[in-house]
Amino acid sequence: MNQIDNKISYFSYSANYNLSKFFSTEFGNGTHFIGNGYRSMLLSNNHTPYPYLSFTTNLWKVKVL
Repeated sequence: MNQIDNKISYFSYSANYNLSKFFSTEFGNGTHFIGNGYRSMLLSNNHTPYPYLSFTTNLWKVKVL
């Protein structure tokens, strides 16, 4: 490993907590996926893990991020 690789973390982890019946939150360090399909809507799948926080709401049959 060179000096650049020592500072980059390749580990991913996440924790999910249900705030109530309709609300949940997820936080962690990894590749956060937004959207349906092969790739994420905003980010490519070729990047290092990063810290993230997301909230999810279920309205009727729709899941809102």
